[in-house]
Amino acid sequence: METRNILHVFVASPSDLEEERKLCTMLERQTNSEWEESGWAIRIDAWEDCPRGVGRPQDHINPKVSTCDIFIGMIWRKWGTPTGKYSSGFEEEYELALNRYAESGSPKIFLFFKGLDINNMEAFTPDVNRILEFKKRVKDTIFINEFENINDFERMLKSTITRLLVEKTKGYKTAQETEISTVESKKIEPGPASIPQSIETKSGPFAKQLSDVLEHLTEDIHAGNIDHIRPENMISTKFDISRLNLLANSLSSTFISNGILGNHEINFLYANKELILMSRIERHLVMRTLINDEYNHCPGWYWFRSTAPDVIQETLFWFAGGDRDAGVREAAIKLLLRAAIGPVPELPTTTASSLLILRDRSPMVRVAAIEYWGKMGNKDDLINIEQYVDDDEEDIRKAAIRAKFDILMRSSTVAAFRHIKNYPRILHSFSTEIIAMLPKAESEALIEHLDVDDNYYKAQLIRELVNRKYYAVDDLRTFLKHKSLKVRVAAALQLLKHGTKFTPEELDLIIKGDESDSKSKMLEWLLSSWQHDDQDILELINMNFDRREIEAQVDWFSTYGYLAYKALGFYYSDTYLSRVRADISDDFSKIKDLSIEKIRGECGEIAVPAFSKLLEKEDIRDYKTEEFLGAALASIARNGSNDDADIARQFLDHHDQRVQLKAIEIIVKFGDKRDLASLKKLMTNGTLSVKEAAAKAALILSPGINGIAHEFLGSGDSGLIIAALKSL
Repeated sequence: METRNILHVFVASPSDLEEERKLCTMLERQTNSEWEESGWAIRIDAWEDCPRGVGRPQDHINPKVSTCDIFIGMIWRKWGTPTGKYSSGFEEEYELALNRYAESGSPKIFLFFKGLDINNMEAFTPDVNRILEFKKRVKDTIFINEFENINDFERMLKSTITRLLVEKTKGYKTAQETEISTVESKKIEPGPASIPQSIETKSGPFAKQLSDVLEHLTEDIHAGNIDHIRPENMISTKFDISRLNLLANSLSSTFISNGILGNHEINFLYANKELILMSRIERHLVMRTLINDEYNHCPGWYWFRSTAPDVIQETLFWFAGGDRDAGVREAAIKLLLRAAIGPVPELPTTTASSLLILRDRSPMVRVAAIEYWGKMGNKDDLINIEQYVDDDEEDIRKAAIRAKFDILMRSSTVAAFRHIKNYPRILHSFSTEIIAMLPKAESEALIEHLDVDDNYYKAQLIRELVNRKYYAVDDLRTFLKHKSLKVRVAAALQLLKHGTKFTPEELDLIIKGDESDSKSKMLEWLLSSWQHDDQDILELINMNFDRREIEAQVDWFSTYGYLAYKALGFYYSDTYLSRVRADISDDFSKIKDLSIEKIRGECGEIAVPAFSKLLEKEDIRDYKTEEFLGAALASIARNGSNDDADIARQFLDHHDQRVQLKAIEIIVKFGDKRDLASLKKLMTNGTLSVKEAAAKAALILSPGINGIAHEFLGSGDSGLIIAALKSL
């Protein structure tokens, strides 16, 4: 197994830069792929990656800061949560890094500030004021970067990391020096139909366009316009510079760096798509960029719109098996899987590539290849997968076990479930996806799984078997004494649905089992188990606890108070929704007041000032407000009316993604075409989840080929195009 030197990077940021943190993870994979031959790799850690345990949470994060080589701080509108020693985790991590640097010269520190709307007075929250003070304090001692959007941040961060790696490796080896083919047999040459455009001749339109551009640049060089940086006097236009940049990047990618185009570069090219005349090598670079575009940020499929489908298929297989960059190879495999493109017998290179990718030198490419064969292969292909079931690499082993299950499911569900049962840890990892396959499985396979040590999974098995009438109703009573509450609940609910009547004492025993906890403690436990609006748990709460008992759990300071609030909104909508709407209007002041009174009654007047302070503590107030607001919007989404669309519209621009998603859900149900403009804005500015939800909502509100789908199809955005095609 090859050993690479690791450059440890710690990323510090409060919670409002989720998309930027995801980008860091993506850049880690991309960078390690591009620098695969250099002997160096980066490893990015953040607070989400640190183990949790007993004691002060920050004490579990600081060791990563104490051992990192590079410290990257990102900040926008939130300062963070107090740690007990500092005003926020971000501040403590920065000070620790700064003290280390003063003592030893490590880590190198880089700060990235996301732009603020300084013309908006409402933007100047206490957090923002603290951030501005911090920026003023550090600007003379630490190099700071300022960015406006995710594209700016990607460019700056990639430049920073590349510069650091160059320092470590003392220059990047050229592609010819480092290239080691991943193809062991039937070498695939990067020629035939892989880049679908004939090579231009010197007298062709491509050559003429480039000659004109070079002529303009030559005149500018002789006139001194470039040395003196006088754009207004230059003959070369922005288009000329961009055109030269495309050629330079294409040559560099082929002979030196193996890189791809940045978002800004390809977006400018797309804006001038009618003017660009590309050579074969340039189309090659554009195709590599599109394949490697994990987040669908890059337009460009326009240049391949007239390419025959079989040529596109062969091209993707060539990149999957023949590109020098592991990231591009992995991305090509994933694109083949998303498009459900299997090897084409009439195109021998596709079959060769599809087998060669399983022997790729890069572990991440092999994982993608195994997942591809799991979805696209058949029983005859198991021989290609089984060699990896006991692989030393955990990710490869896990992918192979799952791929074998997927292939077996298409021929023998009994064999598939027997196979996955041998790997309980893998079964647990994939339990949600496997549960979705239960209706396809034979009853024999389900019966054999009833002794699996995963109680949630077992409860779903019972439900499926009852639905098939495999179990007689009376047989279910054996599960009422099971040690797991989830299994007891599943059996009880099935019995109730078939008309069984339980006495209060019997239901109490089902809930408590052998435990002696109070009923209120059991309600709290059920609320804590209520994930993703689990209907079984919700029904059990409704059947065994009255409104008064559930209301007693609605507490601003309780961990599960917002879940009790949501349960009331779900089941007592006829009377409770008016209160929910009022709570949203007055910022949940009634719940806060009742919670303070509860503290007064339980702990006395002496405790009231401390809890009242918590109500005003900004980070805690925002966190609890987002919990209750999400619960309130979930209740409206489930049981609201057309008038509630106005409430949802207030929160489409909310800073918390969970709130935005619930607001979109309400708009889908009660909105109309007037909401399309707001949804389109979210498709541009929202997080990935919000963008997807907004696109789906827009397609529902404006359906059909004459609706917004028509606009999506012409957008050049592959994510929107896929969504539009699915809707049609």
